[in-house]
Amino acid sequence: MMKDRLRVAMFGQKRLSREGGIEIVVKELCTRMTRDGCQVTCYNRSGHHVSGAKYDRKIEYEGISQKFVPTIEKKGYVGLSIATLLSQHHQVTAVDIVPEKVELINNRKSPIQDAYIEKYLAEKELNLTATLDAKTAYTDADFVVIAAPTNVYGANRSNVA
Repeated sequence: MMKDRLRVAMFGQKRLSREGGIEIVVKELCTRMTRDGCQVTCYNRSGHHVSGAKYDRKIEYEGISQKFVPTIEKKGYVGLSIATLLSQHHQVTAVDIVPEKVELINNRKSPIQDAYIEKYLAEKELNLTATLDAKTAYTDADFVVIAAPTNVYGANRSNVA
């Protein structure tokens, strides 16, 4: 009997391309894992290239299944979007350092203004909890998604060490 292929999902990038740092990393990881026999699904943002051209929406790319999800227009929302989507089928613990955000999420209220997240929190069956305690959240996790801020070199520099 043949063992099932390892299934892998990638989230948060614009698309499989060579145009930016995360896109290069995701494309390399996806193509290598596919070559190694993994079943890879890449969840890409819908939308447009910075030039204004529409993204090519091929369903499959070099053996990688591609799915397109609505683009979140505001910055800093990737982590909560991923947590919300994954929590439809998996237990997800969101970690934050802001107690008010943790309380809102645990009360099924969005700490950010986003129609999709607000709707999912209000109407969907989600296995999502939030905590301030990263150590407890990470201890028995099957995997951890780290959604880092993208504006680390702006006027309000983040301390990324």
